[in-house]
Amino acid sequence: MIENGDVVCYKKGNGFRDVVLEDVLKMYSQRGNVKLSSGKVGNRVALSNTADFETYSLIDELFNKTVREHRPVEGKIIKPLYLFLDKEVLLYAKLKGLKFKEEKKQGTELNKFIDSLEEKHPELKQAVVRGIIGLK
Repeated sequence: MIENGDVVCYKKGNGFRDVVLEDVLKMYSQRGNVKLSSGKVGNRVALSNTADFETYSLIDELFNKTVREHRPVEGKIIKPLYLFLDKEVLLYAKLKGLKFKEEKKQGTELNKFIDSLEEKHPELKQAVVRGIIGLK
């Protein structure tokens, strides 16, 4: 996903996903020869998409018949948080003491339905993203 010598750009934000993405990318940059850019210059673009986001997007696209690729690496675009649920990413942010802006949970009726299915069938969202990339 990230290789030695990469320049990874990302969107700096205040939401918990953005703050965790930045924290994870900083760990990569400290441990290897990786540079970070919060601008638009880089050979990799990191997105803060989680399993929740990818599942919502995919199912919405299925209903609208506009399905596109949903992989953790799509060309120069990388999604380091791809396999993690929002609740896991939020917990990480809180445990690490990262400062972020609380977001009010909004969503379409479809997203609310998916969330209710997740309550009854835990790991539904992770099963969807794992199915996309062929993991069991």
